[in-house]
Amino acid sequence: MDFVPSFLAGIGGFFLGMLLTSRVIGWLQAIVEARKAANANADADTVRPSRISLPLAAVLHSGPWLLGGTMWWAYFVLTKPHAAEWVWFFSGIAAAPLVLVPTAIVISLRKKNAKVEREKTTNAA
Repeated sequence: MDFVPSFLAGIGGFFLGMLLTSRVIGWLQAIVEARKAANANADADTVRPSRISLPLAAVLHSGPWLLGGTMWWAYFVLTKPHAAEWVWFFSGIAAAPLVLVPTAIVISLRKKNAKVEREKTTNAA
């Protein structure tokens, strides 16, 4: 009977880990896009508002704050005496990126390949 609370804690941790992983991936994508925008405007003679977008994307996005808050919370919970379910919960959080990051890479590569194929068929006609 002790397995059920531990299992449910692990499932809850996995869902929080999916939220955390998606926010961190979104944060990294925002940084990459801001960097691309800054490089694209580097050659132009116009005013560069995108110059400030990289630091803003790095600091104001929810990804680093959610990651830092979760890490602080994990340290706060796990350094004190705690129930065994917390270990399962944080193990679920740690397992989520192992599933979501390869999935995100596969989806990204599929999108890229589909775009290349669309361009080939559009240019061939």
